[in-house]
Amino acid sequence: MLVLLDTCILVDLEKYLLNPDREYRVSILSRAELEFGIRKAATPQDSAERISKLATLDSTFNWLIFDEGASRAYGEIAAGASVTGAKIRGKDALIAAQAYQNGAAVMTENVSDFKPFERYIQILPPNRK
Repeated sequence: MLVLLDTCILVDLEKYLLNPDREYRVSILSRAELEFGIRKAATPQDSAERISKLATLDSTFNWLIFDEGASRAYGEIAAGASVTGAKIRGKDALIAAQAYQNGAAVMTENVSDFKPFERYIQILPPNRK
C-alpha cells in the first residue's frame, strides 16, 4: 500500500510507527509548509532544529512533485467535495489530490481535515510509538 504522509506527520516523524509493508511518500507541498515553518520560528534555535529536521527528511525521502496530473486530480476532488457543502482547505485538498492521483492513502493526525475527500482517498490515522 502506498501512503502519503501529511505535513503534521513529518513534523514529528520520530513519534510514529511506520509499517515496513507500506511504501511511504511525501509531498513537495509539505516541504513548502516546512520551509515556511523554518522562517516563522520564534527563535534561532527553533529555526536551526527545523532546518536539521528538514535536511533529514530531504535525505530520507524523494519529494513527490505536484504536476499537471495532480492539478487535474485537484479539480476533480475539490469540485466533488465542494458540492457536498464541505469546507475545503487548500493545502489539504492539494495533498489529497496527489494521493488520489497516485492511488495512495493519506496518513494524518488531522483526519477531519481530509474527510471531504474520503470518497476519493483512504485516510489513515497514525500509530504512535
